[in-house]
Amino acid sequence: MPEDLSIYGGWPACGEIDIMELLGQEPNKVYGTIHYGNPHTYHGGSYTLPDGKKFSDDFHVFALEWEPGEIRWYVDSVLYYKTNDWFSRSSNEAFDYTYPAPFDREFYLILNVAIGGNWPGYPPEEANYFPQRMEVDYVKVYKRVGATYNEKVSKPAVDTSYPADARPPLSDGNLIYNGSFDVDDPNVEGIEGVPYTDYWQFLHLPDFGGDGTVENINNSIKINITKAGSQTYSVQLVQRPICLIKGKTYKLSFRAKSDGQRTIEVKFSSGGGDNGTTWIDYAVKTFNLDTEWKEYSYIFTMQSDTYSKARLEFNVGLSTLPVYLDDVMLVEYNLQDPNSIKEPLPNGNLIYNGTFDQGNDRFVAWEFVKSAVADATYQIGTKPEDRYFKTVITNGGSNLSDIRLVQSNIKIEANSNYLLVFRAKAFESSRLIKVYISDQNYTPISEVKAVTLGTDWADYRLNIKVNETLPTDLRAKLVFELGGTNVNVGIDNVSLKQVLPSSFISIQAEDFGTINNAQKQGEYVTFGQGGSAMFNVNIPRSGEYVVSYKVRTQQNSILKFSVGAVVYDAQVTPTNGQWSIVTDSVYLEAGNQQMQIMADNLDLDYIEISPNLIENGDFSNGLNKWDNWIGNGGSGSVTVANGQLKASITNLGLAFWSIQIIQGPMALESGKVYRVSFDAKSNSPRDIFIKIDDSTYYGHHERYVPLTTEMKNYTFDFVMDATRSDIRLVLGLGTMSPNGKNPLETAHTVTIDNIRIAEVSENCGYFERNVTEELTGGTTSEPQQFIGDKLLPEGSFDSPDSLSNWKWWSSAGNNVITSIENGELKVSVRSLGNDPWDPQIYREGITLVNGKNYKISFKARASVARKINIAIGKPLTSDPWFIEYMPKKTIDITTDMVEYAVYFAMNNETDTNAKLAIEIGKVDGFSTVPFDVYFDDIQIEVIDSIPQEPTQPVTHTQKVGDEIILDGTFDTGVGEWVYWSGDQWSGVSDMRVTVENGKMKIHLNSVGQQPYSAQVARKNLTLEQGLTYELKFKMYATKNTKIQVNIGKELTSDPWFIPYAPTTQFDITTQEIEYRMTFKVTNNTDIVKVVFEFGPIGGFFPPCPLDIYLDDVSLKVISDQ
Repeated sequence: MPEDLSIYGGWPACGEIDIMELLGQEPNKVYGTIHYGNPHTYHGGSYTLPDGKKFSDDFHVFALEWEPGEIRWYVDSVLYYKTNDWFSRSSNEAFDYTYPAPFDREFYLILNVAIGGNWPGYPPEEANYFPQRMEVDYVKVYKRVGATYNEKVSKPAVDTSYPADARPPLSDGNLIYNGSFDVDDPNVEGIEGVPYTDYWQFLHLPDFGGDGTVENINNSIKINITKAGSQTYSVQLVQRPICLIKGKTYKLSFRAKSDGQRTIEVKFSSGGGDNGTTWIDYAVKTFNLDTEWKEYSYIFTMQSDTYSKARLEFNVGLSTLPVYLDDVMLVEYNLQDPNSIKEPLPNGNLIYNGTFDQGNDRFVAWEFVKSAVADATYQIGTKPEDRYFKTVITNGGSNLSDIRLVQSNIKIEANSNYLLVFRAKAFESSRLIKVYISDQNYTPISEVKAVTLGTDWADYRLNIKVNETLPTDLRAKLVFELGGTNVNVGIDNVSLKQVLPSSFISIQAEDFGTINNAQKQGEYVTFGQGGSAMFNVNIPRSGEYVVSYKVRTQQNSILKFSVGAVVYDAQVTPTNGQWSIVTDSVYLEAGNQQMQIMADNLDLDYIEISPNLIENGDFSNGLNKWDNWIGNGGSGSVTVANGQLKASITNLGLAFWSIQIIQGPMALESGKVYRVSFDAKSNSPRDIFIKIDDSTYYGHHERYVPLTTEMKNYTFDFVMDATRSDIRLVLGLGTMSPNGKNPLETAHTVTIDNIRIAEVSENCGYFERNVTEELTGGTTSEPQQFIGDKLLPEGSFDSPDSLSNWKWWSSAGNNVITSIENGELKVSVRSLGNDPWDPQIYREGITLVNGKNYKISFKARASVARKINIAIGKPLTSDPWFIEYMPKKTIDITTDMVEYAVYFAMNNETDTNAKLAIEIGKVDGFSTVPFDVYFDDIQIEVIDSIPQEPTQPVTHTQKVGDEIILDGTFDTGVGEWVYWSGDQWSGVSDMRVTVENGKMKIHLNSVGQQPYSAQVARKNLTLEQGLTYELKFKMYATKNTKIQVNIGKELTSDPWFIPYAPTTQFDITTQEIEYRMTFKVTNNTDIVKVVFEFGPIGGFFPPCPLDIYLDDVSLKVISDQ
């Protein structure tokens, strides 16, 4: 793997070389593979040992030879695969990174032994493959002696000729037939019943809930959508066959509108390929439509193998707003055509190859222009750190214009503002350069900016205003003038983006009208004690706004903001001399508003007021406007209490998205900076995953945020990379593995409040600060506790500080010593008093809330077996000294460390200073001294209910050996077995279930989006608490696939199912195999069902069409212990 994953945009574009991979079920075979590209592409080879030998029988030498233009794989000096065919490209760039990217920089080695994963699959829950080991004799890395390589190797040429079976382009080069919807040839098929739709198909897929009709209106298509469906492709307008040739670049253009604001997805794909099962996406882009006809376009390069039967899809599901289309055109496109205007890149950048790392020479799209009097050239390095443009000047001429770095044919609009960003330095000494936008004759059509470069790299941001009128035949250029001196210049990371109208209002502190007890310091204002400032702002419309303050604060700083009679207290904390961002939410009425800042002892740079794009971010209206989803192994609940969102989590699930809090859609614009801010805490410290995604689940910004047990505000900024109106904010609360931190406690509660997203002027980074919780809708003085809250953070005794809250008492006063030994609390007792509580250890200051249930748990052992008492109650300063909140519990402690648990209900008034006492005196007459008692993991946890202890031994009606499923052989048909093919929430599956030759046959044409969207089940089965069962079945399929089995109680409402056994996945092959799973029932005796699920599992989609055969299903009692 590469040392720096981010250079080419993360995996897989960063590249991965698998030198050797071996699967446990194929002990005689190894694989060598490379992964690369965007979209993800991989290829490789394999080597099989002869004569049935296994690689575990003896040592073997695995080797990789890696040269700039070729990679070769060997086993025992036998070459078994080589390749020179790869690429890497960012979705926001026009060209491939310079070959041999991504395999052109330092990688690091990994040796590991792994279990599970999509390849080769996940083992059964009860499988035990350990111990396992991989023995490595040596790892050696050589560099060939005396070899020299040309690091500017060229990518192998690709055959770009049209296949014989390809449909040719039309006379104007258009690969789309009847793109204007005006052809009606009786010999050509179109959409049935719709004139002038030859060559087009209309697909509405009931499997995904889509439906609609098409009509031709004045030679344009209108797609009426009656059911939006669950996917973008629930409703489609399609044309095929279209020939796309590997290595060629294409431009798609079309006109479109709707009756409101909505998005559509436009895709080129293999459409199932020749066999109907090969689905490859060649290019995908989402467009935002409104009520006006507009021309849309995008450019893409065919990176996959040439395919003559590709298809174009207009995917218009997920909304019932109609879509109008016309003038669809697909033509070959030359990105370097001197007569072509460059279309903006997907992120809005007008500059191609601004990072000088693309094309054959890393200089593609640029021009180096010098006058006759100048003598200069340029260079671009090959190592990642040297990939920037650098002049090599011998004679710079007499004018700046004698040497120019130019990019031509950029798309510029009159009377518009642009933001030019670049990184630059001067090498020998400081010097001046100029930069501007010109016409084709180098006549400026914008402001000319003069920039003085220092000798250190620096980032420059220039606002450039373009003239109000422009020539009609304009071919605009971005021009850097670098002549007039022999001092060399380095330039990198060039970006030019149009500045769209902003939604925020920025008030610079130096522009405040009236200030008191404050001093203007140039670009900021210093407020002393009792400082204030007045200013007026015209608010465009009434609503909730986000106020952002850029401040520098100290220990005694105060910041308040008032509008009229309403005062908002912005909570600030010391920033240690650094500038920081503080946000708050305010409600503002439309019109001119007089505002006031009241501040003590802080510096203020500016205030920005921006509409909050999040609705009900303070949860004052419950969960209105919010969605939550729990699944994929996650479990818990999401509620609102006292104006805060509470996610009570009992299982993290398999991915970050196993538990999600979601709001959307919202509209964000490319190139703009947005600020995300929220307050959060977790009673077990953990990370959460923040994702800004769209309806295709593509992440435009992602980050882990670390939560603590204290409420903090988290604020971070990001630059949006695309203009979209289907953006969602997703807070992922599932598992953070492998890159984030999971909580130590599985059952825990995450609290979230005051969520905001707003446009701002600059990207200030990431900030966090402690804040006071804002509790609403209840008595704020009443302590708030939630299921899963743990009340004793120091009970694990991991550090000396853990002893600070634990005390001891005895009448003797000197007979007890407490210490921490090996992470345990050690209590050494030399003598005893006359009572059980003499001596005792205790912990005070515990909050117990009336009506709550609690679990006291701890681990303990003693140097000699003895009894102890557990007491919890209210400490008093006089007789009776202590009021019990539960009857004392006597525990037998042995010499082995054992975990104990005690449960009680708090039926007294809420107490914020309750005392937990562990009595280690004369309990039940115990008097042996001296002795040592060891404690660990002492905890009090808030629980839902108190477990009921059985009053009599459990009796079972089922016996060991009893068969529970009596119709699992299918000899007489399906019996009581049923099947379910999904719904609009899970996705609909196309499946049929029959019995064939004494086996159940499950035929799948397609599946939904969840594992359970295609299933067969045996219901009405009784499982008894305390018994252990074994499920056995035989299964095979026509193609290798995955299934999973769930056993549990069916419910008629959310959560729909209570599991009685762990979800277990199985890899199904084309050979009939008997599979087994064993589980013990800990739930109450009840009626359950056994479910076999055939839908997508962990990203693996079954290779439909597919037949799966099930037989000999048995569920037996195997133990009553």
